[in-house]
Amino acid sequence: MHEMGIALNILDIVKQIMISHEASKLNSICLAVGRFTAVVPHSLSFCLEIITKNTPFEGFNLEIEQVPLIGRCIDCGNEFAVCEYRFVCTSCGSNSIETVSGRELFIKEIEIERM
Repeated sequence: MHEMGIALNILDIVKQIMISHEASKLNSICLAVGRFTAVVPHSLSFCLEIITKNTPFEGFNLEIEQVPLIGRCIDCGNEFAVCEYRFVCTSCGSNSIETVSGRELFIKEIEIERM
């Protein structure tokens, strides 16, 4: 489960931000997670809950915004939602597709309280 590694990295980033802002409490985290990352939101949420249990970070609110997988046809310029990981243009049938969105994995927002 790679979600545990991701959860640990997220928590490391949050800790650094909290230290730099002299924060004492983590209220919430909002994440943007692209569908092409293969991150299972429920698993990531579970991992974050486990690693923050009995710590000063316990009990924060987690919001995960899933970013759709969108492709753009290099041949005709059509943008479309990629379904079932089929990178075939819905307009012309070409398989020359670039990914427009869906690979994102970042902390979009953190709400903290200062000391």
